[in-house]
Amino acid sequence: MAIVCWWRTGDAGGAEDRRRAPAPAGAGDDGPPRGSVRPTRHSPPHGDIDDADVAAAAAGRAARFSYGVLAKAWCCKPLLDHRQKQQGGGLEADLYHALVDFAPLGLLVNSTMKQARAIKELGTELFPDALGKADLAVTALMHFGSMARIDPKGPGLLPCRIHNFFRGLPGLWVCMDPACSELGEDERSGICGKMYSQPRERCECNARVHQFFTCRYCGTAYARAYTDDVDSPSALWSEPGRRLRMESGETSPLLPLDILLEQPSPGRPVEPADYDLETGRLNPKDLGPRTRTVFLRRDRTTPPVDEDGDVDQSLGARGQFIPCACCNKTQRGRATVQDHQTKGDQPFEALVARQIQIRPANAVKPTRFAPLRGRKVLVFSDSRQVAARLAPNLQMYSTRDSLRPLIAFGYTRLQQVKVLNPHVGLNDLLLAILLASKRLNVRLRPELKAGENFSAEDDVGDAIASGAADTEAGLLSLMIKMRSSMPPQALLEDIVTTVQDPFLGLEALALASICERSEFTPKLERLATIPGLAETPEAKIALARPWLRCWRNFGF
Repeated sequence: MAIVCWWRTGDAGGAEDRRRAPAPAGAGDDGPPRGSVRPTRHSPPHGDIDDADVAAAAAGRAARFSYGVLAKAWCCKPLLDHRQKQQGGGLEADLYHALVDFAPLGLLVNSTMKQARAIKELGTELFPDALGKADLAVTALMHFGSMARIDPKGPGLLPCRIHNFFRGLPGLWVCMDPACSELGEDERSGICGKMYSQPRERCECNARVHQFFTCRYCGTAYARAYTDDVDSPSALWSEPGRRLRMESGETSPLLPLDILLEQPSPGRPVEPADYDLETGRLNPKDLGPRTRTVFLRRDRTTPPVDEDGDVDQSLGARGQFIPCACCNKTQRGRATVQDHQTKGDQPFEALVARQIQIRPANAVKPTRFAPLRGRKVLVFSDSRQVAARLAPNLQMYSTRDSLRPLIAFGYTRLQQVKVLNPHVGLNDLLLAILLASKRLNVRLRPELKAGENFSAEDDVGDAIASGAADTEAGLLSLMIKMRSSMPPQALLEDIVTTVQDPFLGLEALALASICERSEFTPKLERLATIPGLAETPEAKIALARPWLRCWRNFGF
């Protein structure tokens, strides 16, 4: 996802003023707000090279770790050491003492007091002797200035309002030449050339550019082109065009044509074609100096049929790979070969979750009712329909995002116990989740229907508090008890989806995979030998595990 961020409180200027520094909240004609600073009389009017180097180093650390008390302290360390001021009163107080008379921060406050300023302008003004690192240093100064305070409930040295504007990707476009000269030898994939985030006709190497599509299941690479003749395509375009009415008649948009950029699976209905990289023509009479072999759907006169037997009669579907040419899968009658445009509610949920993570916590201890310590994000929408959809979807996606690491952590803990390891299975999902949630202080609050309860959480919490969960006998007793407990229906649905989801499940994200219980591994090793395929115990297990996963949608 492409992210565009800037800070502003006034009206926007031109295109160059889009990235702006904050105007301090409450600033006006009466002077700086409470907590602001000014350069002292004997301080230089701007920062020197050392100041810029230290601030830029702190910004580089903050780009890697932007939340958590220890991470923030590690990010601030270069600046605190450089200032050599009083330390030991807490991170926010230490920053206050380090920055209260820091000339660049005073100049930053005075420069942004009454109007928003472009960061590029502030960089040259605050650190004129270190222009290469000036923008990064200003960014760090704004970040740490807003954190610096003596009173945890009071304003920082640089109180400000921050406006973040996020823009999703419209898609991805790729050069059709695998040997693209714009890429180094170690960057070439053998599938396509340079990748672009905006549409264009040609690459810098003069090869044609098409939109990049991939299969959502197997990741096979395709290019989406458009033609006026799906049955016998020759000239290809990168855009479909629009319907146009003229006196002589009406023209229709071009039809989509999927171009497979990789080798297809054996036996799939595809046909090879020569693609001219410079002219964009398929199977030209005279091959140019730059050509490559691609693959098209073979029978483009017959409508595609999905795995359920449904036929897509639309003319535009005849040039598309339905199903995929490698994994042979469809998605509820629709093509799994899709673009990379940012869409849906999940990217929005990721932004909301990140906002909560980086929010500073209040000076209160977390409780069962308020585990976030005052962190909150308010979401507004101009559409009632969007608001009604977002409310449950944000909760659902957030729960599933939490369940993935909890499942992995909990199963790792259970498998470390020798007496439990041979018997750990999918029936222990609830125990693994609750163990991890209590160890990692993650609060689960599933919706409870009439007659449901979540007493299993209290049972696991009591076992951890008493120390029983740290013993083999205690965990064994807890496992037996949890297997007879039924989780709330809402939580159970999220657990099953988290395990089985083909795109965001445990296996799809390479977090974990389903396999046999360890007590059955010797039985798999003793299975009959399949000559040329499964002759060793390791090969038999490697064959049995994919077979087990084939039952994911039918058995578990």
